[in-house]
Amino acid sequence: ILLIFCYCACAIGYYLLAYILKYLSGSLFANGYASAVGEISGKLLVIPILRCVSLKKAFKFCFAMCSLSVAMLIVLDSSESGGTFTPVFLLISRFFFSQGYALCYLSMVLWYPTLLISTASGVCVLSSKFAAISVPVVTEIRSPFNLVVLLGLSIVAAISTWYISDNESEDKDAKSIKEGCSSNIEE
Repeated sequence: ILLIFCYCACAIGYYLLAYILKYLSGSLFANGYASAVGEISGKLLVIPILRCVSLKKAFKFCFAMCSLSVAMLIVLDSSESGGTFTPVFLLISRFFFSQGYALCYLSMVLWYPTLLISTASGVCVLSSKFAAISVPVVTEIRSPFNLVVLLGLSIVAAISTWYISDNESEDKDAKSIKEGCSSNIEE
């Protein structure tokens, strides 16, 4: 259930930040470039981060940083001079939401036995896509309330990650992934 909620939070955050670009203060082009750079770098750095920390710690940090960066977007959106720093915090929030989305996909390998991965992944992805249907409606809510919805969702997701188990599956595939990660750290 917690992983389904993490999937839903990441999907809503990921797509809401993409839709909300035109409503944020600052240049649309600078916001678009910052969003693209945040997304690409967030997905590229997931594996190196997972080699250093556990999945639970990565989820906690990811959702905490999402909450902080969205809070800063709310503050900057309501101020007069917010257009200068909006791309920076948009980059940070997009980085961590895309990283959280990738962490959700990678968590399937570490938490579920091989025989159940496809079923668990299907349930989580289906739930997140249904939750993401609400994004266009939330986007059209008057700013900053659409960002407040995103902030509330990311705070609840950050709190829910405290209850995620740190024990990965005893599946041989998951063990080989973890052993490969640990051997690379020791070298």
